[in-house]
Amino acid sequence: MVGFDPDINKEDECDNIGLGCALENFSEVEEVMNMIDNVKNIYNTPVVEAEYDKLYGILKQYYEQPHLLDPHLDKILAKFLGLIKDKESSFELKHATFNYMYQIIRVRGYKVVVRHLPHEVSDLLTVLMFLEAQDPNDKETWRSRFVLLLWLSIVVIIPFHMSRLDGFAPGQPDAGSSKKLTVMERILNICKTYALSKDSCAEASAYLASKFLIRSDVKELYMGAFFEWACDLHSNLQEEDTIHYGVLAAVAAVLKHGKRDDLYPFAPKLLEWVTKQNYKQHKAMLVRKYGVKIVQRIGLTFLRPRVAAWRYTRGSRSLAVTLGGVAAAGDTEPITSPPDDDDQDIPQEVEDVVELLLCSLRDDDTVVRWSAAKGVGRIGARLPAVAAADINCRRAASAAFQENVGRHGMFPHGIEVLTTADFQSVGPRNNAYLVIAPEVAKYPEYTQHLIDHLADLKVEHWDYAIREIAAKSLNKLTDKFT
Repeated sequence: MVGFDPDINKEDECDNIGLGCALENFSEVEEVMNMIDNVKNIYNTPVVEAEYDKLYGILKQYYEQPHLLDPHLDKILAKFLGLIKDKESSFELKHATFNYMYQIIRVRGYKVVVRHLPHEVSDLLTVLMFLEAQDPNDKETWRSRFVLLLWLSIVVIIPFHMSRLDGFAPGQPDAGSSKKLTVMERILNICKTYALSKDSCAEASAYLASKFLIRSDVKELYMGAFFEWACDLHSNLQEEDTIHYGVLAAVAAVLKHGKRDDLYPFAPKLLEWVTKQNYKQHKAMLVRKYGVKIVQRIGLTFLRPRVAAWRYTRGSRSLAVTLGGVAAAGDTEPITSPPDDDDQDIPQEVEDVVELLLCSLRDDDTVVRWSAAKGVGRIGARLPAVAAADINCRRAASAAFQENVGRHGMFPHGIEVLTTADFQSVGPRNNAYLVIAPEVAKYPEYTQHLIDHLADLKVEHWDYAIREIAAKSLNKLTDKFT
């Protein structure tokens, strides 16, 4: 008879907790498809509310694993769009369909669902007319407008000039009149209209603006005008009634997705605008959040991207020469190394950007601090490493070691090592190399690693003083432990 070990079974149960809670597939897909088919039968009855709640109850199970919906997204969205594009469908049926569709977007995320929406040329005018027929002030149909804005954001990426859809060019006298607007002007008006909304459509409008305004045929005509409109609209952010978060989000999104060369001419004016608004002191968290995003992206616009030296570089290669074993050095193009970015002129505005971001690191809200921290990191990655080799990281390493020992307890002799190599004692270089290193090396788990580090890295250090003290430390370690 095999003995029963309660500890083993308890361990197995603990290991299987996560597995038991995980879902393997979207098992209710057929039920959801039937519910979509049934919308046209119940959209104008009280039953539609119960069905809507039922759909939400099914989909909310997949909040933690939304990727399980991906294999079925095309099929589900095709069902929705079939009802929406049907000319015989009433407005009430279309709104009910958009409500159902919103639940899919809510669970999976709009950036993923957008990629599965149709984006044919014929869809552009269809979606545009749908949006123009909506009432931006109708609180009952905001989900319809939200989905349509997202749909338009993928359709506007069509790869040809939008003026081909018009019978006239934007510069002609008839263009821009109340009776005759170009497609680009109509889309721009939609971006502005819904950026001013107070609901979730503002977020979708910002995403649409980031895709529309960076087009090669649109940026020359409307990008600068859009920035001027946003700056004039928010001439005083301290007045609560005049704040439109969607406009700030749109400016931040365009700065994120636009090309540096296109954004650079507008960067100084945008920085002056956002600095004058003193967004850091604003009581609204969203104003501070979008202000930080705008500032950090303006700073990135001022700095050239740094190309990684280790990236793959394609040279001119001849397969015939390689197979024939013939050395043809003159026939191949040399692989040039990337230019050194350390000699670039750093604009004065970058200093102001860094100061604003560092001040935002003290914000009360985590999302603002997190955005500021990401901005500091991204800008720091593009700045030249002037004094990076002179930074003393010993105390930071001691603090990191202390944090890991306290949280995980996975380091051998962690408390003893931490007592020896505490935050203060590792500060003086001589003490760290000649006193602390031999003390830590008494523990066999650290001995060989310390010797390897000194021999492989510190003995060949560029600084003569480091090489000298590393040799002394290595002498002490090898005398005692080898």
